[in-house]
Amino acid sequence: MDTEGLHSAFRDKEIDGYILGVTMMLCSIFIYNNFGVIDEKELSEMTAVIELTKWVKDGNVVPYFLWCLRDFVLSTEGMDNSDDYMEKVISLKDLEANSSKYIMRKLFSEFFKDRGCLFFVRPLNDEKKIRTIE
Repeated sequence: MDTEGLHSAFRDKEIDGYILGVTMMLCSIFIYNNFGVIDEKELSEMTAVIELTKWVKDGNVVPYFLWCLRDFVLSTEGMDNSDDYMEKVISLKDLEANSSKYIMRKLFSEFFKDRGCLFFVRPLNDEKKIRTIE
């Protein structure tokens, strides 16, 4: 099932929460697709998703979470795979327990216990060529 995602110009936050909640109850994998890397803005968005859909967890199974990163450009040296990258980003290590960074990562880790990450690197850097890929 594919939904429009968050921040529709035609819906409010509450409706987004219901759509995401119903989607989570109906699917076995929740795919979150975004451009680039996992940063504080994306973690904040995921915290908002969790807050909107907390009611799903009551008596239901939370689906496997798959974070798909399009046009990923960072070096993954020292990491075995994309899951290692995500776990490093959401790690609570070296964060103060009351900081917003800690709270966001803890909420995400506790809500989506079963999770993974995939990278999709940009196929070309030349804009003219990328528009003509067949």
